[in-house]
Amino acid sequence: MKPHPPVINKNDIIELPPELNVKGRKVELVIDVVYINDQSFLYLVDRMIKLRGLSHLGTRKKGQNYDKVMLFAGIDKILRHYNKHDIFISLIHADNEFRSLFNMLADDWDIDFNYCLPGEHVPDIERFNRLLQERFRVTLYRLPYKVIPRLMIIKLALRITRIANFFPAKGGISRHYPTATIVTGKQIDFNKDLVYSFGDYVQAYYESRPKNNNLPRTKDCIYLQSTDTLQRGHELMDLSTGELIRCTRVDKCVMTQLVVDRVEELAVKQGYRTLKFFNRKNQELVLRDVDLLENEVTSNETISDDPGFLDLPSDEDAPGGLLSEPEEDLDVD
Repeated sequence: MKPHPPVINKNDIIELPPELNVKGRKVELVIDVVYINDQSFLYLVDRMIKLRGLSHLGTRKKGQNYDKVMLFAGIDKILRHYNKHDIFISLIHADNEFRSLFNMLADDWDIDFNYCLPGEHVPDIERFNRLLQERFRVTLYRLPYKVIPRLMIIKLALRITRIANFFPAKGGISRHYPTATIVTGKQIDFNKDLVYSFGDYVQAYYESRPKNNNLPRTKDCIYLQSTDTLQRGHELMDLSTGELIRCTRVDKCVMTQLVVDRVEELAVKQGYRTLKFFNRKNQELVLRDVDLLENEVTSNETISDDPGFLDLPSDEDAPGGLLSEPEEDLDVD
């Protein structure tokens, strides 16, 4: 039997420049809650490294929102990630809606909170919320499914946030190193994280006990994302049950209409018909005309046959008169 390869090899960990050493640093966080269909997420971004974090708070029921237990569990999960890498949170910026929930944490967590005034919002986290919604919408429209079930909604939001940390952040502390590498010291491995795309139809290998039976050795699944373990497994949605499963090996297959119909059937059974984004008052966020490509008119899209369209100078106004003077024959002795 061949020995198993090491979980972490020497190429997984890289040495960062001294100026990018963030251990022991204090950073400020901006937080907000994002609603995608009936799912609520806690979104956090720090203002120094620009590392993004997303935590699923749960399903938003009719007339009922997330409670303080869900919110505390979500923010505690992300704070533990920073503390594990010796990065400490000194200040959290949040909307005024979080004031009543976070006041009881100020003493226990030794963190200061800065709340917006009523009617105001934290500007940078609002921009990141918009970016998450745009990438979610684009990724969904590139899939063959018209609607996706609850598990795929949750995992797609988490995957978008995770992949965003695979690239250097604009306004961060480095233009060359990804934010995830700055914090963890691990470089991104394509063969472990990005071989399969979200929504791919795959066959997942699994072992049944006992092994000497006639049961199938694979399951029909939809690929979600790679696991965050050292050996990098795979998180999948079982097409037969719609539940989350994990395995060590998958094979990509050709997408068929039968698979598309099954995914949409699971979504319809859970009450999903289309993609919608909401605010905390359960009001749908509708696209404005400026957000629609068909209503967006730019100078590059407008072409005119009128010579005056480019507003070029006339012959009389040409610089130095070089374009307006006729050519003359020169006599050379």
